[in-house]
Amino acid sequence: MATMAKSRRLDPTPVLAALGFPTALITSTHFGFSDAVVWHAGPGALKAYPPDWGGVALLRLIHSRLTQAVGLLPRPLAPPWEDQGRVWDFVEWRPGQSLADEREPDVWRSVGEALARLHRSWWPQRTTAEVAPCVLRHWQALAEFDGPDAAYGVPLGLLVERARAQIKPWLNRACPVQPVHGDLWAGNVLAEAGRVSGFIDHGSIRIDAPVADLARLGESHRADVLAGYESESAIPLADADLLAALVVSGPVVRLLRWLAWQREGRAFPDVAAAGRRFESVVAQARQLLTV
Repeated sequence: MATMAKSRRLDPTPVLAALGFPTALITSTHFGFSDAVVWHAGPGALKAYPPDWGGVALLRLIHSRLTQAVGLLPRPLAPPWEDQGRVWDFVEWRPGQSLADEREPDVWRSVGEALARLHRSWWPQRTTAEVAPCVLRHWQALAEFDGPDAAYGVPLGLLVERARAQIKPWLNRACPVQPVHGDLWAGNVLAEAGRVSGFIDHGSIRIDAPVADLARLGESHRADVLAGYESESAIPLADADLLAALVVSGPVVRLLRWLAWQREGRAFPDVAAAGRRFESVVAQARQLLTV
């Protein structure tokens, strides 16, 4: 509770003033699941990152990658800033509605197409990693599991072992990596008039396997997303194998994270939204039982 209360006491007005924008621009406030806060301020989105998030140098790097993805990610309106113990970001406000509750297959195919275009914009920065970062993150989360065998009707022990079996071979496989979005679930995709208008919440942009984005985004309407992506950019066979592994491990890792937040007593300013998100995470884990 104390963390969220502190978030609510953040004052965006001195930051806007320091960046050279009128403080009267602020029209709404939005709270994220990670203790980030976003204000709609005129042409932009002013974001205060969580206290333990990266730093100014990281945000400068992310801004450079935003400029390479013209039309798909928000354009920076000001340089990174530090104030009140937080890193602050001011980027353009993207039009459209979140796809968290979208059900139209045609929209989801265009999401896959847009993701392929985003990845292509970063192709010049491709390299090879001995182990994909997403593999290391998932393996660590799965290796640390010592919870109950079941929770919320999900056989955790069984799914963790299955996910470990999928991920373990990739600990010894090199993989192409490049900048990726890093947190591309349905809630971070905007659409307008039946087409993708942009991807938001860019604070997780990092170097990783491109299929990490595809696996996460494909949790909603996977067939349509894959069809759209492949129409713009073919997926190499090796990457397709990693995609299959991440499709299994991803939902399990996310469920473990949410259960850990519950044990910590993490509070969310929008209890209803957090509840819906948790239900979605549980449902995605349950779907693995039918695969």
